[in-house]
Amino acid sequence: MQRAFFLVTIAILIAAQAYLRFQSDIIQDCAWFIDVAERLLNGQTLYADIKEVNPPLGMWMIVPVVWLAKALSISAVSTTYITLLVISAGSLLLCNRYLRMNGLLQSTPRYIFIITIAVAILFFPAAFFAEREHFVILLFLPWILLRVLPAAAESPLRQERLLVGALAGIAICIKPQSVFAPAFVELILYARNCKLIETLAYENLGAVAVAIVYTLSVIIFAPLFLTEMISIGAKAYVPYYGYPIYIIALNARWSIIALLIGTMIIIRLKALKADMTTMAVLMAASIGFLLSYAVQMKGFTYQIMPANILMWLTCAAGAVLLWQIEKKLSVHILAAIAVGGLVLSDVPQTYVNSYKSVSTLLANNAPNAKSIFIASTRLDDGFPFVQKHNLVWASRLPTQWLTPYAASKWQSGSLPQDDIVNSAMEWTVSDLIAMKPDVVMVDTGKDQAYVPGGSFDYIGFWQNDPRFSEIWAHYQYRETARDLAVYTLRQK
Repeated sequence: MQRAFFLVTIAILIAAQAYLRFQSDIIQDCAWFIDVAERLLNGQTLYADIKEVNPPLGMWMIVPVVWLAKALSISAVSTTYITLLVISAGSLLLCNRYLRMNGLLQSTPRYIFIITIAVAILFFPAAFFAEREHFVILLFLPWILLRVLPAAAESPLRQERLLVGALAGIAICIKPQSVFAPAFVELILYARNCKLIETLAYENLGAVAVAIVYTLSVIIFAPLFLTEMISIGAKAYVPYYGYPIYIIALNARWSIIALLIGTMIIIRLKALKADMTTMAVLMAASIGFLLSYAVQMKGFTYQIMPANILMWLTCAAGAVLLWQIEKKLSVHILAAIAVGGLVLSDVPQTYVNSYKSVSTLLANNAPNAKSIFIASTRLDDGFPFVQKHNLVWASRLPTQWLTPYAASKWQSGSLPQDDIVNSAMEWTVSDLIAMKPDVVMVDTGKDQAYVPGGSFDYIGFWQNDPRFSEIWAHYQYRETARDLAVYTLRQK
């Protein structure tokens, strides 16, 4: 395969993904993080003015993206897409560099494998493009291929190794549960050479340095995450959000199937006396990410993304090595291709939410609204709806994520003596008073997401705050459609 054809293929894949992104809405989690970043740039404080259960790094890293968007006067969503595509290209460049230095694959098999990596990091995220897990895999993958460079291979400069390690450190800090992945990689490498000193490689020192800086930054700049949000999250988020165990297991099916196929390929390569270090390390990292997915106990599809990508790349690495040795399409190679196709077809490439019902309610009742608050436990009720309609989100919360806990403690009457229940009421009522949203929509459905019993009376709940009646007198009821009751601010 000629180098020019390889480069053109990579360029086509990136262009194809760019086309898909600009046909797609941004996923709701990233849309909320964009909103958080805008607030931080406007001087608000995370965990004080913004009540978010997740660690801060995922939001902090969007801040420079939003700053750049403002500086260039383009949308933050477009800037986020472009940023991810640039990071993808950089990750591919580093992966190709380290595979070339490794010398395990000849040029054509190496080109094929890099194209495979491009397909995985560009298209496997699918509708979950720009989720935190997507950033994780892009930043972490070059570190894996750097770690498997043989001692006799050309070594990158110290500064480069530190940088690649720092990027991997950022990846793990984004989702700290992912620490299993580098830990398993190091265990495999130690088992192969029994040299503990090699764990102190520059790329690992760079990763550790980033982890230390990040930890200190959280202590200094986001202390409320440690002193308040972890406790609230453990009580009011972790027990209520997520899917049953069978869904968690079902979402891991492609990783498990790829693991079995990868094991078959390893057995075949062992019989051929091939060097399996790269494949073994990729598999170790993917198992680490699979364990990370399992310990979160949520079963959200995007959380399995790093494991799916790395497990398939394990199969792909083995497949191209087999092809290089045997010069034929074997059942192992066909199985690797098949499982990749299954992963690729599992999730739609684009995320499109027309918000038809909410948009219609807004157009019918408050076409000139500048701000909105939707009382709901579903993040996609508000995001990226507010970005698409250029609205201000009038709440410190992304959703009413304390509602499931509150519903387990209160159904009617006065509130129990419970700090979290009181916070759920006080935060929202205070926001209504301070922000006075032009439109308030309230979920009145009987099947509200994650809510014990299925429904929650938001207005009845807020009425326990004596300030609520005064602010609510400024709103008029307009209509209820598709379980959303609409209230608009009275014109003076």
